[in-house]
Amino acid sequence: SGNGTAIISLVNSSFYGPGDTVYIASDTQDELTRAIKSINGNSVILNDAIPTKYTVLDNTRFYKDLT
Repeated sequence: SGNGTAIISLVNSSFYGPGDTVYIASDTQDELTRAIKSINGNSVILNDAIPTKYTVLDNTRFYKDLT
């Protein structure tokens, strides 16, 4: 769930890198677009915060487009 910060903890961050464009999607909220500023272990630091209204209960997802 979003906590109003720009940091997301992932189980495995190896598929992401600084500069990647990523998306945050939810069943009930508008899709967000962010960029990865840096990665520290499995913590991904984005260029903008994720609002608290993006929750696990609303099936919020974090992904990047590989096409």
